[in-house]
Amino acid sequence: MSGRGLAMTHTHGGTMLNSKTTLAVMTVILTYSLSSQAVLGALLPGKGQPHKQQDQKQEEEDRPFFDNRKKKQKPAKDKPAPSKVIMQKPNYQGSGCPQGTASVAMSGDNRAVSIVFDNFTTEAGQQAAKQTTEKTCRLIIPIEAPKGFRMAVAQMDYRGFHALPVKARARLLAIHQIRHAGLKALGTRVKSQQTFEGPVAEDFFMSAIIESKPLPNIKSPLGGALGKPLNPLLNPILKTCGGTYNLEVDVSIAVSSNATGEQAMITLDSIDGQVSDKNSVSYHLQWEQCQ
Repeated sequence: MSGRGLAMTHTHGGTMLNSKTTLAVMTVILTYSLSSQAVLGALLPGKGQPHKQQDQKQEEEDRPFFDNRKKKQKPAKDKPAPSKVIMQKPNYQGSGCPQGTASVAMSGDNRAVSIVFDNFTTEAGQQAAKQTTEKTCRLIIPIEAPKGFRMAVAQMDYRGFHALPVKARARLLAIHQIRHAGLKALGTRVKSQQTFEGPVAEDFFMSAIIESKPLPNIKSPLGGALGKPLNPLLNPILKTCGGTYNLEVDVSIAVSSNATGEQAMITLDSIDGQVSDKNSVSYHLQWEQCQ
């Protein structure tokens, strides 16, 4: 009896252990299943709702500056510009462009926007009392396109002057994007940056190619600059056609002196305060017919 009882107790104990193990495994599986569904539910859009992450994502591109004095490259004019383009009053602000110190003009052929700064200069060194300085300017330039035309930037040119002693450095940073004012569509954020190092004291002429091919129509979304496909889902500006386009520009210049504190400077100032192709920041526009 005692041996049988021991056997039953042992069997009973084994049964209890297996039940606990089974229950624990089922609990883990259920927990994993629920957590997996929660993760998938967070990643996938709800019924009838867009994917939030995709809606909030904005395509960004880095477009390097190049020295246009050496390449002497001009933007392609493969498509005619509309005959009637209206540039509305620009807005600008920043430490590099206090009110009344910048002017914006549209070229006669509607292919370029020129910006002239009167006092966009920053200096560093003992005379400036700082070893590193920076100035910025943000501009919003509304451009009204006629029905049947879409606007983009083909190339941008930045002209200025820098005087840097040995081991002093300066930086030019330009970021722009296009926003459709009516449809609230925001285009690709394009960033270009150039670093200069002394000794140097001369004018500079830096350019960046943005679009070198015709803009794709939404019905044929492949195309874009340098052969890279443009995604209309990430670049909603491609869905627009006509209306007011805001060219939004953020520019900054910075300079750092060397260890001995010698004077260093960089400027985007114009020479004579007049808008021309030789002394201003220029954004070359690209136009595409659309529906």
